[in-house]
Amino acid sequence: MGGGGMMGNIEIRGERPPQETNSQYVSGYQQAKITCTQCHTLPHPNQHTSSEWPNVITRMETHIRTYGKSMPDKAELKSIINYYVGNAN
Repeated sequence: MGGGGMMGNIEIRGERPPQETNSQYVSGYQQAKITCTQCHTLPHPNQHTSSEWPNVITRMETHIRTYGKSMPDKAELKSIINYYVGNAN
């Protein structure tokens, strides 16, 4: 996991993100793997609180656009936010 994208290889320390089997979050997990790993390893949901994740993801959207990476559509973005918010402690 991880990429050598716009930010180089960024390792986010801590546990590996959970592989979601809860049907409510499967699409968000899968889309996060596609989107987030364009630039860095997949963050663990506990890296931020559920209230912090929406702002973090908004900030990452700016990076994605700036560096011409593949942007998820609105439904995919919502599923990513739901995955992180729903799985954060």
